[in-house]
Amino acid sequence: MKKDERKAECLNRLRELLKPGDTVYTILESVSRSGMCRWIRPIVIIDNRPVWIGSYVSDVLGVLVNNTGSVRVRGAGMDAGSHLVGNLSWALFANDNALRHEWI
Repeated sequence: MKKDERKAECLNRLRELLKPGDTVYTILESVSRSGMCRWIRPIVIIDNRPVWIGSYVSDVLGVLVNNTGSVRVRGAGMDAGSHLVGNLSWALFANDNALRHEWI
């Protein structure tokens, strides 16, 4: 499957899972020694069950994903989870406040 086709498929899947106003939960997996890189696992709750969406988020935002489903967020001086969810919100709904964010 081509990269553009995969991205379109992931966008569609995330739009099926998420609607404006929904909450994306994040788990901080690790922080680099320099503090400039974090691995964060994004999750949504569907029918009282966690759904790991890291691979979809990775393809939509063009960021790396590791084998645990965590995506790489680079930078410092910000709430990295909120930044990740804001970018996802913008990619899905062209509004960086359409999705809510909570840390687990």
